[in-house]
Amino acid sequence: MATPNDNPSAKFDLHLATDMRVGGWISEPKLLYSWIDNILKEVENRTEIRNPAVIEFKNAIESDAELYMGFHRLFYSLPDRDLLDRPQVKDYLTMLQCFDKFVGEAPTWNPNFLVFLPFTAILQLPMSMSNGFTILVNRRVNDHFRNVFRAWAKYLSSAASASVLTTEKYGWLGEGAMENMPDFQKLFECDPTKDHWGFTSWDYFFTRTLKFDARPVEVPDGGTYITSACESQVIRYKVKVAARDQFWLKDSQPYSLVHMLNDPLANSFMGGTVYQAILSSYYYHRWHSPVNGTIVKAYVVEGTYFAVSLSLCPPTTDLRHLHVTLTYLLWVSGRNSF
Repeated sequence: MATPNDNPSAKFDLHLATDMRVGGWISEPKLLYSWIDNILKEVENRTEIRNPAVIEFKNAIESDAELYMGFHRLFYSLPDRDLLDRPQVKDYLTMLQCFDKFVGEAPTWNPNFLVFLPFTAILQLPMSMSNGFTILVNRRVNDHFRNVFRAWAKYLSSAASASVLTTEKYGWLGEGAMENMPDFQKLFECDPTKDHWGFTSWDYFFTRTLKFDARPVEVPDGGTYITSACESQVIRYKVKVAARDQFWLKDSQPYSLVHMLNDPLANSFMGGTVYQAILSSYYYHRWHSPVNGTIVKAYVVEGTYFAVSLSLCPPTTDLRHLHVTLTYLLWVSGRNSF
């Protein structure tokens, strides 16, 4: 049976899609489309995949009938350019060539935040298609995504990744980037007299350290207060949360503690409060505890990386789904729990 997500003539609300400013997300979409176009031209003539994790992903797709069919179905329904004349990745080999390029470089600064998330940028339309959902929630596929991201994380922790930490036009320490990170030198441990201001890798810059007393806690002993864990913006605050709920529903988007925490400890928080916030790529990612207490357990919940709720958005709203499905992502995405 056809669904709204299979309708190629679905209307696209450009104003809504380009007006998502939550947490600094989505700006200057034309810059993003130009960036994707350039990436596709760059990988067009590449014939060799070098990174072992990407090679393993390719071998898995080509040796497994389910994955091979799934990725062909994923891209088959996509036009060469969408309703807004944006270029699209059209086959799994091009996707993997893009991945192979991404894992060997750090993202440069760009006015559009999605360029900081290159994998998401090239999969943004397939993510919201019904064919895309089927293959992107596949456990084996997500195992390979995880391995690719680990390879990228290894590069982002290397000295070579610091090459984008410059004061040039597209450098993370340049004038354009600093407009989005005001008072940087006052707030963070850095030394502008050193190469890359003392940051030895892109990851070190991304998880930079606040200067002592740069952000004093308003009520340090307030047991009933929630303090921002970083420079995030609140998107939802819900009390009396249920242990289990239908988190995929469009109208209510309730929280389901058992699925979110994936641990017996979830029962201890039944009827409690969930505070959800979103963090821009501009902001530092060194987390601080938002409440008083003692961490008794820390673990990783394995999940998906590019699965969005099809009930929340039609396929052509590929920019919008990054926002409207944020609650849904709490239950299905890979995540850290403390």
